[in-house]
Amino acid sequence: MIERRAISPLIDLKLLVNKVLLRANIINMVVGITALMVVYQTIPILIRSPPPLGFGGNALSIANVQLPYMVISLIVSIASGFIISKFGNQSPTISGIIISIAGFFLLFVLHSTEFLITTSLAVIATGLSLKQIGSINIILVNTPKQSNGVSLGMTTLLYLIGTSVGPIIAGIFMQANQAFVKGISGYSFPAPQSYNLIFLTATLLSVVSIVLAGSIKKRPSAPRIVIR
Repeated sequence: MIERRAISPLIDLKLLVNKVLLRANIINMVVGITALMVVYQTIPILIRSPPPLGFGGNALSIANVQLPYMVISLIVSIASGFIISKFGNQSPTISGIIISIAGFFLLFVLHSTEFLITTSLAVIATGLSLKQIGSINIILVNTPKQSNGVSLGMTTLLYLIGTSVGPIIAGIFMQANQAFVKGISGYSFPAPQSYNLIFLTATLLSVVSIVLAGSIKKRPSAPRIVIR
């Protein structure tokens, strides 16, 4: 109620319910959910858990598995600016979603070795970087100039909500599916089905993103002015 009366609101409800901005914001929020749920929450626990429920690795093992994800995220994020300048916002966003779907599905069906996980994370990093940069640009392009600050603030808020929700979803799956390891008494660890559920959830969320991205209408290009 306060925000609706404010001259310069922190959250502009009219912008929030705008069809294009809402869909792009949900896509960006899904990036936060899936990235935190899989890369930062689930993978370290999978690597550290003792065999046969995990790989029995240490902190260095986790770093080795996640390093390609970080490096590729940095490279593709920088390259995304040039890609979007050449191809527009929607095509790279949809391409990023498709790549991230492939990466999460690959992780869902193949996570029996650290190398396979590293490969899947590299694919996911490429997709999420394109997806996030593209969705944010869609938001900025379709926001009135006088509201850019408010719109970007709302986008950041929704992304942070996604990063908060993602680990909770992963934690629920892992806590609900526990197993014991022979020789380790008094402690239980996430069972294999918990990882399958997490990776499948990330895949399905990405599928929802591509439906949203496909429904975003492109802005009509400015008419050409021919000078004779």
